[in-house]
Amino acid sequence: MARLSQSHRRQQGLLANCAQVMRIFRRHRRPRQGRITSAACIGASERCSASMRCQAISEPAMPSIRYARPSDAKALAALAEETFRDTFGSVNAVEDMNLHCRASYGEAVQLAEISNAAMITLLCEEGGNLTAFAQLRWSGAPGCVSAKSPGEIQRLYVAKRWHGKGVAHDLMAACIGEMERRESDVAWLGVWERNPRAMAFYRKFGFVEVGDHVFPLGTDPQRDIIMARSVAHRYPGA
Repeated sequence: MARLSQSHRRQQGLLANCAQVMRIFRRHRRPRQGRITSAACIGASERCSASMRCQAISEPAMPSIRYARPSDAKALAALAEETFRDTFGSVNAVEDMNLHCRASYGEAVQLAEISNAAMITLLCEEGGNLTAFAQLRWSGAPGCVSAKSPGEIQRLYVAKRWHGKGVAHDLMAACIGEMERRESDVAWLGVWERNPRAMAFYRKFGFVEVGDHVFPLGTDPQRDIIMARSVAHRYPGA
């Protein structure tokens, strides 16, 4: 019995040593590929949460859209000229750009447009600053636009720093909504023939080419493509 007890004690000792070795092995072994230990998972969650918080802080909120007021005329004039020059300045003569901007933009010019009952000016605003705008008007349409009550999207421009953030999409949707409220059956616009990016954007909203007209940029008579779409129809890509 004494020998058996001693043997039993030796077995217990061996088992204890084995258990200690296994504990050490588990503590120091690397986790298998494709699996994450609980501690690592918690750490990853903390990093993800911190990253998401930083992303939320660094990414600005989407601008809100509202109607222009007379007090917006000065800021609107500045944004309108800035965006027009950013869009077309590098591919047109400086003097033609200057002539067009002097005639088309200025506090008094934009104030008259905001006050015009046959126009609507929509502004995108973020943090008190204007980021984009659109102007709609109801003053007839070229003969190539077949409609009973056409409405024109005269201008739609987004500040360069807001390109690619969905602002133009939201603004265009707001324009179509205004056309519906005014009971227009067709929306139309003119786009420079050398601006394929803009034409591709309009096509996503269902606009198709229906004709052309001349747009005088200073002393340069340029060709604009006329595009139109039904206001009531819903387009999947828009």
